[in-house]
Amino acid sequence: MIKILKYSSIIILYFFTGCLFTEPINEKVNSNFIYSGDFLVNTPISLLYDTLENNKSDLKLTWQIKKVPPYSLIEENSFLPSNDKNKRIFIPDIPGNYVISLEVEDKYHAKSITEKTIIIKNNLPIAVIKSLNDGNDFVINRELTFDASNSYDIDYNKIISYKWLVTSFPKGSMLMNEASESTLFQIQPDISGNYGIRLTVLDVNKEENYTTYSFYIQKNIFPNLVKTNPDNNIFLIPISKDETKEITALFIDKSTNTTELKYQWYISINNDDYFLLSNDNKLNLNANNYGTGDLLGIKLKVTNSLNNSNTTLWRFIITE
Repeated sequence: MIKILKYSSIIILYFFTGCLFTEPINEKVNSNFIYSGDFLVNTPISLLYDTLENNKSDLKLTWQIKKVPPYSLIEENSFLPSNDKNKRIFIPDIPGNYVISLEVEDKYHAKSITEKTIIIKNNLPIAVIKSLNDGNDFVINRELTFDASNSYDIDYNKIISYKWLVTSFPKGSMLMNEASESTLFQIQPDISGNYGIRLTVLDVNKEENYTTYSFYIQKNIFPNLVKTNPDNNIFLIPISKDETKEITALFIDKSTNTTELKYQWYISINNDDYFLLSNDNKLNLNANNYGTGDLLGIKLKVTNSLNNSNTTLWRFIITE
C-alpha cells in the first residue's frame, strides 16, 4: 500500500509540474501588422507582421486582400512572391481603399485576425503640350497647332477632358478669348510679341492638372529685292545664240533668325509652264541651248528662314 501511494504521488507531481511548464492552449495571439509606402497607384506597399512580441517560427500567417476599390484588378492573393512569411508586398492598381487582413494561428490553434484599411491616393494627371510647328511658323498671321494627345494619367491611362486657354498675349492682340476643349488647339497670332497658352487635363476622379507653353511671335519679314542684273524692268532683253548671260539678283533679308537665302531659278520656253532650272545664287543662261526667236521667261524665287519668299522675273528673246 505504501508503494502504491508513493508511485501515485510521483504521477500526480509529474502531471502537475508538466502543466506548469507547458504553454497554455488559450494564450492570446497578436496579429498586428504595419504597412508602409508612398500610397500611390503603381507603387509598392509593404506589409510587415509585428514580430517583436511574436518571434516564433511555429506561427501560421495567412495574408489576404479582403477588399479593393471598384474596377480594380487586384485579387485576394495578389502579393509579390516572397520567402519571408512575415512580409508581403502588393502594388495597388487604382486609387481607393484596400482592406488587408492578417490571420495568425499558433500550434494550439489559437487565432487572431487584424484588418487594416490602406488608402491609395489618386495621382494627378500629367498635361503635355506638343508643338506641331517648326521654328519658321512663329510669325504673324501664321496658324499654329498644339497637341495634347501625349497627356496621360498613370492611374487609369485615360484623360476625360482637355481645356486650352491663351493666358498671355501682347497688348492689342485679339486672341484674348481663344479657347478649346479638343486635343488639338489652333491659333493665329495677330501681332508680334510674347504669347502663353495653358492646357488643363481632367482624370476620371475629377482631379485636374495643367501645364503651360510660351513662345515669341516675330514680324513676318520677306526678302527684299534691291537690284537685278540685267535690269528686269526691260520688257524684252535680247540675247544672241553664241552668248552666255549671267543673271543675278540682290536681296536683303531682315528676319531675326536668318541664315542663307534659298534660290530657285525657273524657266519657261515660249510661254509654256515653268520648270526648275537651278538652285544656285546666280544663273548662267546659255542661249545656244535654244532656238532663234525663242521667248524665255526666267523666274527667281528667293525664300528666307521664315519660309517667306519673293519672286522676280526676266524676259529674253534669242537672236542670231
